Amino acid sequence: MPTNDPGFCQVAIREPGSADFEVARSGASGEGFCVDVLYGDAEGSQRVVSRFFISHGPPGHGERDEEWVIVVSRHWNLDLPDPR
Repeated sequence: MPTNDPGFCQVAIREPGSADFEVARSGASGEGFCVDVLYGDAEGSQRVVSRFFISHGPPGHGERDEEWVIVVSRHWNLDLPDPR
């Protein structure tokens, strides 16, 4: 997701019986929830963790109740020396 610009992402938990699914369901019915995503470049280096906060969109934001807002609240690099 670009800095200071709207982006697009898709999130899916494909196992409805999993503990992760239940955590997401309870967070989705409340104030929202955080997801930490580990990713790197195409060579498998420069690993970064980004923390995303997912919540319902503000009232009137969209025409449907399924509108969500996702905000990146923190990034940290795992491969650089301290401070990270």
